[in-house]
Amino acid sequence: MNALVIDLTHGGLIIALELAKCDLYENIWTWDIYNTSSKTQKDLLKKKGIKLVENSIEILSNINDKNALKSLIKSHYPSFNENDDLTIIFPIHCPLNIKPDFTHHQIIKIILKDWNNPLCIEVTGVKGKTSAVGMLKEILAFKNPLVLSSLGAEIKSPEKSKSSTILKKNISITPASIIETIQLAENYDYASCIFETSLGATGMADVGLLTNIVEDYPIARGISKASEAKKQIFDSSMVCCEYETFYKYYSDLKNDLGNKLNTFSFNYYNKKIGIYGENKSNLYPLNINYGFKKSSIEIKAINLRTIKGNVINDRFTIETFAPSPYQIKNVLAVICCALTSDIEISQIQEGLGNFKGLEGRSSLKRIDNVNIIEEINPGINIKAIENALNLAGNLNKAFVILGGEYGITCEEVNEKDVANLLKKIFYSKNYDKNKSFNLNKSNLILTGDLGKGIKEKMDLIPLYASKPSQGVEMAIERGANNIILIYRSNYANLKKR
Repeated sequence: MNALVIDLTHGGLIIALELAKCDLYENIWTWDIYNTSSKTQKDLLKKKGIKLVENSIEILSNINDKNALKSLIKSHYPSFNENDDLTIIFPIHCPLNIKPDFTHHQIIKIILKDWNNPLCIEVTGVKGKTSAVGMLKEILAFKNPLVLSSLGAEIKSPEKSKSSTILKKNISITPASIIETIQLAENYDYASCIFETSLGATGMADVGLLTNIVEDYPIARGISKASEAKKQIFDSSMVCCEYETFYKYYSDLKNDLGNKLNTFSFNYYNKKIGIYGENKSNLYPLNINYGFKKSSIEIKAINLRTIKGNVINDRFTIETFAPSPYQIKNVLAVICCALTSDIEISQIQEGLGNFKGLEGRSSLKRIDNVNIIEEINPGINIKAIENALNLAGNLNKAFVILGGEYGITCEEVNEKDVANLLKKIFYSKNYDKNKSFNLNKSNLILTGDLGKGIKEKMDLIPLYASKPSQGVEMAIERGANNIILIYRSNYANLKKR
């Protein structure tokens, strides 16, 4: 049996090296479609007996079946027998128009089949993944979790006085990074693990969490979509998924999932306005009292099943940092996931009470008596921007600082769409008549390369600051009580602000 691991850039190198240890395949080939491998990496593959194919990604359009891949290997290695079986392994986002035998996610589960894992949670989704992991980390602190997120790999200490042990700061959330994280933690004790994964899931989790699909963006050069990639989360032992997301994209799975699915929804009952929507999810808020530092959320759980076979029907209240609706949605996802994991309600309340936001993502700061909510994210898109603007519009003397950097993720922000949104909100007196909005053009400050690009497409002259720190100073000078900083950046680059 032979294997071909495609795409060394997004974790294929680690996967190939681990497969070589497992003795699952007699021969392993790799195809470096992006040609990013260094000489050191190539020498390492050769040393381990792994053979390398280095054709350009552009020939993918000529590959229509497994036989074409066998011919490709044969062109590099004439001794290759095209009659032999060949297992094809590539990432879910690979622009190859054939079905793999295993995606990179799926092969991780096979590689780690003998791993004596503790409670394992995998988190995926379009938005809210890193925030959800941050909250779960606080809830599971008593189980000193091993954590992989876009902020790094770490082990959370159960003691409040001790900080986390950082295993690696700059690490991707490709599936292969799960292996790397486990290897980094080889000499540490941990009783749980939380893995953030990008475009799917390995399926090895006790509980898989799909936060949402607020945007079903194309992947693999338009061959597939995000919803198809994230479908892998349903291979987990149990799954938590936003109710609306499930019934929009995955309703065909309902009968197959049986009792392994729990859903959560933002629709809630409010005594003042009556029922908002029809709610059939397993978990939802009965009431929400928003606060700048902490919001109070009354939760209802109905027939929510756990990994130990328990069924939860309960009503309770939690308080945590969640000053806006989209942050409340993240909290609901986390509570559903924690309950499904058989975590006590009191432990969930304590953990979320300790959550103060994520430094470098969504967090609250205070400078000169001015409240600053930072929304820093490499995946900021127009929906995330609109959510943050809606939060700002309901605050007193609020300024919005918007901008960021290019080349942070594969999907860039559509500057023209953002420019049109800003004109509608800041330059129109009729924006959302049902809300008492406090924003106008004097409350907007653009910053960074992204801000400059948006400004050029507005046909207007909004305020501009080259750096976000200068924007904060500008807003404070103009009498801001509250500042919302929306900045597209990698965490590693955040020290520049």
